[in-house]
Amino acid sequence: TNINFYQLLLRSEELKGYLRYNIIVDNLIDVLNGANELVGFYSNIEDAIANAQSGNKVIVKSDIKLKNTIIIDKTISIYAGYEKLNSEERESFINITRDTLDNVFIVENNGNVSFGGSFVDSGNAQYVNADMNIIGNKRENADSLIKLNNGVVRFDVGTYVYDHISQNGAVVYAVGGIINITGAEFYNNYATQK
Repeated sequence: TNINFYQLLLRSEELKGYLRYNIIVDNLIDVLNGANELVGFYSNIEDAIANAQSGNKVIVKSDIKLKNTIIIDKTISIYAGYEKLNSEERESFINITRDTLDNVFIVENNGNVSFGGSFVDSGNAQYVNADMNIIGNKRENADSLIKLNNGVVRFDVGTYVYDHISQNGAVVYAVGGIINITGAEFYNNYATQK
């Protein structure tokens, strides 16, 4: 249906006319096509990425914790973006936090993923600027956040990657492929070998 069913209310707060929500509903993740038209909405990023087509944009609209490894084997962009509720602009952030010891993302088979904050749909201005925080959650025995196996990973402006502190792997473990960092920031990350 087109109705949002609130299954579990964790926390909500209103900030200058915008709703920042950490609730489980049926449209926390939007998927847009190349023309920025909505082609689907999902309650979790795993389903959104699995059902996205190459060239789609996955818009994360709420903080999420990743408990499972997500395979990316197509060309997609993952952006942070709050839904706009009024005309007043504001800056904010979306947190994607690791909640597993396994790789969070595996990019393989010529997959191509861009992570970016500040997605604004110029077609209908549906979203407001938001930065994306990818948080390693200081899991000492965790694998790399991202395993790159013959693909491309891009970290664009508005992306912050931090707190990956592990004995088992770096932020990105590249078996083969290309890593491109354009204006993203990495801090408080380190890996050691046992």
